[in-house]
Amino acid sequence: MRALAIVVLLLFAAVPGLAADLDTDRVSAFGTSEGGSGSFNGSREARLETLWIFFDDFSTDMGWTAYDLSGTLGQENHWHHDTIRLTEPYLGTSTWWCGTYDQCWRQPRGYGNNWIQCLLRTMVEVGADSSPGDEVVLEFDQRYAMERLYDYGYVEVKRPADTEWVTLAAYNNTGFQGAGIPHDWDHPVDGHVSHDISTYAGEEIELRFRFESDEAYSSQDEYDNPLHSVKDGAWQLDNLTITANGETIFYDDSESGNMGWVHDDVAPAGQTGVTWWRGRYGIDCTTGQPFSCDEPPVGTWLYWAVDPFSCKMVDGEYAALVSPPIDISGAEKLVGTGHLYIDCPEPANDIFNLYLATNDVQECVTSLDGFVDEDPGWWYGGPTPFWDDWVDDWDAFTGNDWLAIRWDLLNEAAPLEPHGCGIFLNRQRVGIPSGDAGTSFERDGWNTFRDWFACEFEDAVLDTARIRVKDDDDISSLYLMATDDAGLTWDSYECQRESPESYWWRVPPPSMAIGTEILYYYEATDGVGNVAVYPSTAPDRTFEFSILPLEASVGEPGLLLVDKHGRRTPGAERDYGFSDPRGHYKCYSEYYYREALEILGYDWETYDVDVPSGSVESEGPDTCGMKYYSTQIWFTNNFAAYTLWPIDQYNLIQWLAQAGEGKERNLFLTGNDIGKELIGTGRETLNFYTTWLASDYLADAVGIVTVDSVPGLQDHAGGYAFMPDDGDPSTPIDGDCVLQGGCPVLMSFDVVDARPGIVGNEVALDYKKMDQTLPPAGVAYTHQTLGYQTVNLGFGFEFMRDGTCFGGAFYTPEGYHVPGIHHRVQLMGNVLDYFGRTPEGPGTGVPEDVTRNALSHAYPNPFNPATEIAYSVSQSGPVTIRIHNAAGRVVRTLLDTELEAGAEGRVVWDGTDDRGERCASGVYFYRIAAPGFAATRKMVMLK
Repeated sequence: MRALAIVVLLLFAAVPGLAADLDTDRVSAFGTSEGGSGSFNGSREARLETLWIFFDDFSTDMGWTAYDLSGTLGQENHWHHDTIRLTEPYLGTSTWWCGTYDQCWRQPRGYGNNWIQCLLRTMVEVGADSSPGDEVVLEFDQRYAMERLYDYGYVEVKRPADTEWVTLAAYNNTGFQGAGIPHDWDHPVDGHVSHDISTYAGEEIELRFRFESDEAYSSQDEYDNPLHSVKDGAWQLDNLTITANGETIFYDDSESGNMGWVHDDVAPAGQTGVTWWRGRYGIDCTTGQPFSCDEPPVGTWLYWAVDPFSCKMVDGEYAALVSPPIDISGAEKLVGTGHLYIDCPEPANDIFNLYLATNDVQECVTSLDGFVDEDPGWWYGGPTPFWDDWVDDWDAFTGNDWLAIRWDLLNEAAPLEPHGCGIFLNRQRVGIPSGDAGTSFERDGWNTFRDWFACEFEDAVLDTARIRVKDDDDISSLYLMATDDAGLTWDSYECQRESPESYWWRVPPPSMAIGTEILYYYEATDGVGNVAVYPSTAPDRTFEFSILPLEASVGEPGLLLVDKHGRRTPGAERDYGFSDPRGHYKCYSEYYYREALEILGYDWETYDVDVPSGSVESEGPDTCGMKYYSTQIWFTNNFAAYTLWPIDQYNLIQWLAQAGEGKERNLFLTGNDIGKELIGTGRETLNFYTTWLASDYLADAVGIVTVDSVPGLQDHAGGYAFMPDDGDPSTPIDGDCVLQGGCPVLMSFDVVDARPGIVGNEVALDYKKMDQTLPPAGVAYTHQTLGYQTVNLGFGFEFMRDGTCFGGAFYTPEGYHVPGIHHRVQLMGNVLDYFGRTPEGPGTGVPEDVTRNALSHAYPNPFNPATEIAYSVSQSGPVTIRIHNAAGRVVRTLLDTELEAGAEGRVVWDGTDDRGERCASGVYFYRIAAPGFAATRKMVMLK
């Protein structure tokens, strides 16, 4: 393999989309590897800039190598004559040795992982030179060093016509796993051995010496120890002798040539023939999925490991792709980034992984043997395929001259659902970041503190968390800081590092009591005494969990928010400078519900799912917790599966049915894909959607996604008024608004109608398409006998907004100004009014507009031929808006001028560069730079 000529590209870290989280679930998080984390919620200070030393968009063949690892792999036979470590004169100058020399291994002499090595000979002498009844003995001298209890050498014999081998002896010693020495030539028991094979006297036999090693702890991956207990393993043989009644009938002193021994290589067998290959997107293969904002233009070169006819993975596939060697000499820090498509749904049993190899010898990073899992554990994708950018910290792999990257794709078991496309690689980069990254924190999403109910208190007090903390100066201490009195007093709890070399820390449970909200944050001290906290504005903003109920009771039931999403809203940006009164990130889905309830004057309590929704074990509260609440608001945001589990549906049915006992029961259910999940994929349980919600799921999208991804929303005529025109021309509440759904994240809102033949249900809202048709957007239902009430929306309530964190304006094609906050508050108030629920207080009211910095989403997006971008600035000074291509280069300047504080406006990009030439279709970024404000967004230009 040839080394790649280094491509150097300097790109500022501020360019978006090139440093996003890889939003996947870890296989290790689902029970197949204890080392996995499935982490999310990372917080990392940006390094100043990155020097890109490797950049491959696969448009040319730069030397990647593909391997088919499926079936039975071929294997070189390593039995041979050698002079290794001969210390006894009577042994002569040569022995048979099962081992090899490899400068790339941790020990350059020895044996490797997953070896099956056989030395075989047909002993015609036993049949020709002995008779039945003779005493026939096999003798030989040996030395061996093998991993204790895992790697073995077997002496075996059989008649030529037999199918089964008979084991005469199995040899194994302390090897890598102990402090003992190898069993050497002068070992009192095993240095010289003999075996009685008189059973075969007078018969021709086959004699075999077979060595087998497991998948780890060989010379390949294990360093030598002070007593050299594994040096030069695995097995050496000399002076192989067979006697009949004391007379020698066969002798091999390992000096006289091969003497008929067979030690052939093993050819591969049973391979699928499917491995990685380079092709053109949209010509040689496609994803088979609807349009995505992130997908590359037709003709883009990608790597994939799919059957070329179906563009899908196949049963039994195991493919590896290895990069050319990358020169990293002198680098003290490394970062890897890329863009890829992930279609590895869990039921297909298709998983992928990333490995790295580093070495000072260039050839040593071209072999599959030298790769290490850069973050242990295999991965699979989410329930639906997606394109994504990812970034990875590879500082741990510095210190050598050469680096190589390896992608593996594996079908680990028979699929329960059809195969997907696996992963498509669109680009790969390696860079050297500059500047001090500071202290970075990353919570383990599957091991963090969660909300509990009083009935679960015995488990709550045993709950622990897990967090990864990194710093260039190491971390000397980490404390959990927690309070149960709203921050009047804080207690500290010392965290323990999982191992001396690990970045992961175990977090003990803080003190807690039923009916309390625990606020907490982390405080880390690095090796030179610098202190960092997480969240970065703590203790002003913190994480929290509660032992519910806080104030609600069975006698005076309250309102419960159930966050089945647990992440920021797709298409929104995090605004770390702002938090709601309870310390939550703005732009997290939960924020928009809290905001509306706060404005309206309602009291509420919140239950956050245990792990990230869209993954296993993400169930909501059960009936032991629901009993304290008469009204529940469940929101799932944009997930298409694993949001309402069968147990969730069962628990909600049990809770709603309690209305027949005279208990008030109201359910507000909102999310983009609830109908698709339950009805479209057959996951409905006990007719929850069709009977208990009285709803019909009609379609997964309002219309053509590239046309109607930003539909209007309006009140449905003739029924209960959920979003009517307030009749005041000075307010934006005029009976309709829009749903944010265009790029960078396309939304497929459910079309949901009232189920025919059911009394008490009605369409609540309608979508408004570009062709002016009005598909139904949700159903309100009052059960005529039990009396419970539900409102089931086909969209996420939080998407009634502009898609930014600034509460500003969303502009329709007609230039219509729609502030999302007013319509969200109006809808929430009318839903709760439909339930007959009154506020507990006067509320805060919708805040008056103030001058704010804002950069709107481009509309339309995707677009062709032109798109429009709205902006506003809060300070006077120079303002620029520029268009960047995917490589970070400026292609067009749309605005470069001085503006006054409070200025707002719109710019239009017609898809041309500064020379007036038409740009290629694909992904672009637009960036505003103003005094005290900078923001970047993504858009897609179609062909």
